[in-house]
Amino acid sequence: MISKELDIVLDKFKKELLTATQHVLIKQGVDEDSELVKSLKYVYDGDFFKLIAYDYYFWVSKGRKIGAKKVPVEDLIAWIKDKGIITTNINSTAFAIQRAIYKNGIKAKNYEDSVVDVSIDLISEEIAEQLSEIIVDDLVDAIEN
Repeated sequence: MISKELDIVLDKFKKELLTATQHVLIKQGVDEDSELVKSLKYVYDGDFFKLIAYDYYFWVSKGRKIGAKKVPVEDLIAWIKDKGIITTNINSTAFAIQRAIYKNGIKAKNYEDSVVDVSIDLISEEIAEQLSEIIVDDLVDAIEN
């Protein structure tokens, strides 16, 4: 029974975490209908919740220093498609963007910092809620017995 209850709690938390992560991106200017926001999901591996998203999420979040390792063209192609950029040759456009990022860098959006802050708040609230339910159940059992 505990395993089933734990699964329910973890699933609820995963959904809340996803919603919070989507709101963080939207608040920072990402279109709520974008494929990036839609691509977000969390998986629980038994120890940690892991964020799954398009690869360019991590590139944009971390930013790129001038002259740093080049952003993979595949990630840029996904970004171009997500943004709905019309181009006659998507590969040429992706390579041009790659060169521009290599030459000029891009400022970090730091999505992870905001997501971690929100996650800590959610975890604190969830733990408090679960503990209060356990305490109430134990008090009811103690009073009834």
